Amino acid sequence: MKSLFDAIVSMPPPFNMVVFIVMIIFGCITLCEVAKQVRLFVSHRQELAFKRELVDSGMDGREIRHIVESTALPNKHEEQEEEESAFGKPAFEA
Repeated sequence: MKSLFDAIVSMPPPFNMVVFIVMIIFGCITLCEVAKQVRLFVSHRQELAFKRELVDSGMDGREIRHIVESTALPNKHEEQEEEESAFGKPAFEA
């Protein structure tokens, strides 16, 4: 790691700053993606625990599905489909 840092510092001044900026950006992107995956994992585990709690309370599958669908947040894909059906054309054209 130290040899990589020394190699970057030994580069001419404008180039080493560009490399540092790119490294910082990729580090931030990686950190954000890891945080996003952890959040998705925790959310999934909470949803599973909620469903288990509903099953333990004696509800059947149809009731559980109704409760989960009514409390779930709509995803972007469903919102886009609703916009397409409301206007009769895609929300955006490529």
